[in-house]
Amino acid sequence: MTQRLLRHLFIIPLILILGKTGFAQDNEPIYNLKNPRNAISRHLYYLRNDNGQYNVGFSASVLSANGIDQAKREELAIKLKQLFDTKGVYIDPDNIPDDPLYVDQRNRNRYKVAPDLYPGLYLERTANGDWLYSPSSVREIELIYNRVVPSVTRSALSVMPSFLNTKFLGMAIWKYIGLALIAVIGFLIFFVFRWVFSLLLKRFIMPLVSRTNTVDVSLIPPVTRPLALLAVAWVMKEQLVPGLLLPIQFSKPLIILLKVLIPLFGIMVLIRFVDVLADLARKIASKTETNFDNQAIPIVVKGAKLIIGVLGAIVILQALEVNVTALLAGVSIGGLALALAAQDTVKNFIGSMAIFFDRPFVVGDFIATSDLSGVVTEVGLRSSRIRALDGAQITIPNGKLVDMVITNHGVRSYRRYATTLGLTYDTSMDKIEKFVEGVREIAVSHPKSRNESVTVQFHEMADSSLNVFFAVIYDTVDYGEWLQARQDVFMSIMKLAEQLGVGFAFPSSSVYIESMPKNN
Repeated sequence: MTQRLLRHLFIIPLILILGKTGFAQDNEPIYNLKNPRNAISRHLYYLRNDNGQYNVGFSASVLSANGIDQAKREELAIKLKQLFDTKGVYIDPDNIPDDPLYVDQRNRNRYKVAPDLYPGLYLERTANGDWLYSPSSVREIELIYNRVVPSVTRSALSVMPSFLNTKFLGMAIWKYIGLALIAVIGFLIFFVFRWVFSLLLKRFIMPLVSRTNTVDVSLIPPVTRPLALLAVAWVMKEQLVPGLLLPIQFSKPLIILLKVLIPLFGIMVLIRFVDVLADLARKIASKTETNFDNQAIPIVVKGAKLIIGVLGAIVILQALEVNVTALLAGVSIGGLALALAAQDTVKNFIGSMAIFFDRPFVVGDFIATSDLSGVVTEVGLRSSRIRALDGAQITIPNGKLVDMVITNHGVRSYRRYATTLGLTYDTSMDKIEKFVEGVREIAVSHPKSRNESVTVQFHEMADSSLNVFFAVIYDTVDYGEWLQARQDVFMSIMKLAEQLGVGFAFPSSSVYIESMPKNN
């Protein structure tokens, strides 16, 4: 008895305290229709089942009569709230003007509750100063409801047993059943769409690919999976979820989730489609004579994916109800700090643009700088990759690369080689003449040499040798062919020297002794 008394003494003051706070305020009825905020709050407040003030008659008073009886107005009031709830539209009274003389941008006493979703629904100020849903809006409610809510749902509601309307955790039982059915239907739709896309791929795209041999077949199926998921998310958002007439606390997070998934799957589809187009472009570029398109394709692909990602992120942020305009304004304010922190990134990006437009080299060229040499394998937005002669991959920022002195061996139309052939001083003039003529004949007769470019002259009497200058231009830009041509010529020169009995000199010194010391 004592414990019960103490419990009552504790609970009763607590109830009184709560009654003086927001709980009591939430239960205070709103009758005033003199401004848009109170009118909309009155409509929604008296259709809530959790406040103990459910009164559809009071809620329907916000709708203009205009010859419509009370029962129909009450029905339309309920349907209007369902239209807001099923689309996840949360009406925040704090965002609704409370000015009795409120005017819109056209200087009219009108206020649209959800202008983006339902532009035809609005309140207007009547002659006696009340704010009510206009007669045209009241007529529009039934039309919008029939368009948004599937006919299957409307038919099912008319014959549904009463026990399925029993509420559990704030929602009718039949709606839980509907959520389970939607999940099953979603899986079925996914597999059906994948099957349809696979069928289209097999019947139309695959034969085309096998004939033209221009697209990597393995890149096409990955596009169908996110595309099927995109179709499922769209069907659920536009068709299935509205049919459940979910309360706002359930529909809003579900609608937001679907709004995020749709652009997310769309990004995946577009990115994978870009990969397909890039592969097609590479196959076409491989048949052209210039390497410019080989260099441009990676930059265009990365730029396209970046644009898709940025636009997709903006759409996702909007779906999450983030104020993108304010966010961009904040980014612009911090732009200076960002620019200072990203100087190297900006410099490298500008460097990549300079390489792209100035074209000091393209993919496939053999280049050399003071620090490195190799074949260019990729030019990206930030850096370029070079394959060194030993097979190592060198990555160098574009901002640094454009500041270097670059020797591009890939744009030459020929390769020239010059050297000095040193003969020993005991070589006779007759042998020197025959050697010079023989070397000239060897160089001229080689299929890769330019005849008019061959120069063979006995031009210098050096300290240790009689020097014959030899120069020739080879009609090849390939490094391997150039080495092979040089080897062929040198082997022939060695055979010629052996036949003539000519020796090649090397640096040496001769010591002459004027007299020998006498033995004691």
